Amino acid sequence: MSQTNGKVQQPRDAKGRFTKAAPPRRGQMLDQTLPRNQRKVPTTTIGVGGAAVYGGFVVERETSAKLAGQQLYTTYAKLLANTTIVAAGVRYFLNLISKASWKVEPAEDTGARGEEVAEQFEDVMYDMLTPWHRVIRRMAMFRFYGFGIQEWTAKRREDGLIGFLDIEPRPQTTITKWDVDEHGTVHGVIQESPQTFREIYLPRAKLVYAVDDSLSDSPKGLGLLRHIVQACDRLERYEQLEGFGFETDLRGVPIGRAPFQELRRWSRRTRSRAPSASRSKPLSASSSAATSSTPHSA
Repeated sequence: MSQTNGKVQQPRDAKGRFTKAAPPRRGQMLDQTLPRNQRKVPTTTIGVGGAAVYGGFVVERETSAKLAGQQLYTTYAKLLANTTIVAAGVRYFLNLISKASWKVEPAEDTGARGEEVAEQFEDVMYDMLTPWHRVIRRMAMFRFYGFGIQEWTAKRREDGLIGFLDIEPRPQTTITKWDVDEHGTVHGVIQESPQTFREIYLPRAKLVYAVDDSLSDSPKGLGLLRHIVQACDRLERYEQLEGFGFETDLRGVPIGRAPFQELRRWSRRTRSRAPSASRSKPLSASSSAATSSTPHSA
C-alpha cells in the first residue's frame, strides 16, 4: 500500500495488475504520518502535564458535588470542626511540627564566613511579624488540603541585610484560579478577596507554594482529608442512628412520659369536645339494675 496526495493506492505488478499487499509489520499499524524521524532535541520538552486547566479553572473528575470546586474546602472545614477524631489528629500533627527546633548549619569548608552567614540567616528567620513556628504550622496544612500557599514580604534590616517582614498565609478557599502552562508549571494564582471580592494576581516568585502531588498532577494536589470524607460520612450516620436508638429505648417505638392525672384531664377534655353523635354513653348501675328487673311479657 502506498499513499499519494492523501489517497491510498494498492500496489500493482509489472503488467499493471493489482497485487496482494504484504501484511503490515509491527510498528506500521499506527498512522504513517507520525514524526518518527523527526530530530529529537534533548533540551526541548515534548510532553505535557496531566492536569487540564481552562481559563484558570482546574478540570476535576470528582463525581460528588460537595467535593468539586470551592465546595471541597467547605466539606473539609466541616470535617475538621465536627469530627472529633479528625480534629484531634490534625492538631496533634501540627503541634509536633511546630515544636520542632530549626537550626542553620554552615556548609563544610566555609570557615568563619560560613558560620557568620548561618547566624545571619537564623536572625532573618526569627525576625518576622509572624513567629517562625506559626509559619511552619500553617504551611504543614498542605498535607491535609492538598496544597498550601503563603506570601512573603521583604524588608531591609538595620544591619543592611534583606530579610522577611512577614510570611502570611493565603487560605485555600480564596484561591480561585491558577496560572499554569501546558507543562504543569505554576506561574501564579488568582486570589479573591473575601471582603471586596476583588481578584488579586499573586506571582509565583512572591509565594511559598507546597503541594502534595504524590497521587495527582493537579496544582491543587490531593490531600489526606480527601481520603476520609466517605468514612466520616458513615461515622456521622452511625452516630445519628445511635442517637435514634437511645431516644426510642432501642426498640424502635417512641416513648413519651407524662403525669397520669394530666393524661386523664386531657382525655376528658378531648371527649367533651367530640360531637354528640359520636359520644358514647356509659351504663350506670341504676339503669342496668332497672333493666334487669323489668319482667318480660308473656
